[in-house]
Amino acid sequence: MLPQSNEKTADHILDTLAHYDAFQIAIAHGDNVRARVFAERAYSASVVAEGDDSPGTTKSKLFTEGSTEYLSYGGFRESRSLR
Repeated sequence: MLPQSNEKTADHILDTLAHYDAFQIAIAHGDNVRARVFAERAYSASVVAEGDDSPGTTKSKLFTEGSTEYLSYGGFRESRSLR
């Protein structure tokens, strides 16, 4: 059994990954509002799990600032219009 602090860290890492995945789905659909919410949640979980100066946290912070510049922004919507 993991110590309590390791369990909490593992939970926050899973939260970070789940919110980042949700961010990617929202951004691919061009839903900037939801993408920003999930990016902020991923960032918050990352701060708890890794600290505010880790590379992963720094990357998460960038996603909260401008998701329309993300490479896959609206990609799902564009691929559906090609059919």
